[in-house]
Amino acid sequence: MIAIRTRILAPTIILVILGSLALALLALCDSHREIEEVYDAQLVQAARLLQGILQRHDPQQTDWAQIGAALETALDRSGEGILSHPYEINLSFQIWSQEGQLLVRSQHAPVLPSPPAPGIHDLLIDGQDWCGVLLQDGGQGLRIWVGERGDVRQDLIQRIVQHTLIPTLVGLPLLAMIIWLFLGWGLKPLQRLAWQIRARPVDSLDPLDSGPLPPELEPMRTALDRLLRQLRSLLERERRFIADAAHELRTPLAIIDIH
Repeated sequence: MIAIRTRILAPTIILVILGSLALALLALCDSHREIEEVYDAQLVQAARLLQGILQRHDPQQTDWAQIGAALETALDRSGEGILSHPYEINLSFQIWSQEGQLLVRSQHAPVLPSPPAPGIHDLLIDGQDWCGVLLQDGGQGLRIWVGERGDVRQDLIQRIVQHTLIPTLVGLPLLAMIIWLFLGWGLKPLQRLAWQIRARPVDSLDPLDSGPLPPELEPMRTALDRLLRQLRSLLERERRFIADAAHELRTPLAIIDIH
């Protein structure tokens, strides 16, 4: 027969593990989607920032090479120094004129044959995934594209998700151990009741100790006390029967002894 603790603990642990994994999977999918939304929002914000910077310049009289070098230097320094962060995005940019002429592009930006459609999009260029946004500035006639490599984004997302998921996986064995200990604590009254029954004298038919018990064990004690009363009543009837039988047999035996 399987122990009660095992019968309770095994389904509980299985349900906890399956429930935790299901919740972690849902959180993983939701976190992945939310992080994608955050990075897309950062791309849009970067494109609007470039638009705001370029609004002070006349596209016809702007030294695009100088602006491109300044922006490239700023992006190269974004991963250095005290302000760097492992989760920051590595941006690339391209700017076209209204007619589709490429004015400036960063060094690591993908080579696009033509400006993509306005909005957020994913591109596959030379086997490399890119996530980008194109902002069309009607006032200056510029098309501003800002993007980042898809593998870099996915690597950052995986690192964030791992930092969230690993504590859950590590905490499951600890949670199982805590459940085991608390289950043992919860079964203590049952163990005390078993010890009390084992410690009774063999010939004792007295009721069990009337100390406090959990509500789940009260029916068991009541049933045991009823069984003890039935045994005591049965033994008393047997004693009376034996005494009556001995009394009834005494007279015939005495007559036989006289004869």
